[in-house]
Amino acid sequence: MNKLIYIFSYFTFLAAPRALLIKYVKRDVEISDLPLWAICLLELVFRLGIFVLFSASLESILTDQIFEKYNGDQFLIILFISGLLHTLLYYFCFIYKSKTNGQAFKFYRLFRNLFYSVLPAFFLSTLIVFYSDYIQDPISENTETYLFLSVWFTTIFIAILESLIAKNYPRGMGDKFSTALDSYQALN
Repeated sequence: MNKLIYIFSYFTFLAAPRALLIKYVKRDVEISDLPLWAICLLELVFRLGIFVLFSASLESILTDQIFEKYNGDQFLIILFISGLLHTLLYYFCFIYKSKTNGQAFKFYRLFRNLFYSVLPAFFLSTLIVFYSDYIQDPISENTETYLFLSVWFTTIFIAILESLIAKNYPRGMGDKFSTALDSYQALN
């Protein structure tokens, strides 16, 4: 089950990218001999292709009307932008961490959390609209917006708090990341 969750989160850009591990840890992969930028680009194109297939399938299963009603397009765009920012942040922290031993992990954790803080708000507002449709008592757009912003700002607060309190490495920057970092520093 854990692997299925990881696969889903990887293809929806929630999980950290794998190009660094391909380049510096899993040397038996065909593309590991390519430059890092090429591996990053290939991985991004691959993930984007699967994401587009997932999005189109979801819209097809739910039908256009339901997908539009529950803001499926907006959710997927926000998910993709958050994931892309997370990917860029991951690589930035990798390069930054390779130059200094500063606060790269805390910086990564804070901004990763901030990028994804919008997702619970979007999920909750969709559930509320779904519930109001189910009981056939529509809520106003102002109420929906208020609930969305309340949850979003609450998750932003939690994201900041968690990044200040947490002491361990973020999951995407654990032992394998350190191995990749050591290999990167040895080559540069």
